[in-house]
Amino acid sequence: MSETSLSIIKSALRRALLAQRQDLTSSNRNVAEIKMADRLSGFLTTKPWRSYAVFLPWRGEPDLTEVWNRMHEDGYTLALPTCLADRKTMQMRSWLLTSSLEKDALGLPAPAASAKPILCDAWIVPCLGVGPCGERLGAGMGFYDRAMAALGPGQRPATIGVCFESGRVQTPFAEPHDLLLDACLTEAGIEHFKPPNEAYRA
Repeated sequence: MSETSLSIIKSALRRALLAQRQDLTSSNRNVAEIKMADRLSGFLTTKPWRSYAVFLPWRGEPDLTEVWNRMHEDGYTLALPTCLADRKTMQMRSWLLTSSLEKDALGLPAPAASAKPILCDAWIVPCLGVGPCGERLGAGMGFYDRAMAALGPGQRPATIGVCFESGRVQTPFAEPHDLLLDACLTEAGIEHFKPPNEAYRA
């Protein structure tokens, strides 16, 4: 399939999944988020990772802020994605939950410019949809793809995509530049796409 055809398919998927996510009732959303939080907390206790890039919910993404609070209390290092002035580059900046956030170039909450960019052991990545081989469908702006591509040898973090179970897509849709996830978390559980020994940098 040509890249043009894949791009059209992804655009249609993006519209459909965004509308579907925004149509979730508060009750269904809350139940799903509680299940996700429990599953993610249990999963992380089995991993050696100590630093995580996380996210704040935008346009109906799952709200896992309570998990981030617990991680902060347990001594994990956290980072938030920050869009820079060129509106193309994204950094993972150190995030202390006690610090005030500022608006980044997209107008989204992010750590202040004084916060240090950090390499994380794992990225917990918001997704609109996830395909059968770990294909990630995001907002379509390419920030995570470019940020991952910019990392040097040995710097690749583990990647855990987060979406509602309704965002799981059965048909492959990845283009060559797309980020392929190591695992996906939904309210139904966690699916791994790569063996554990290949899923994170040493």
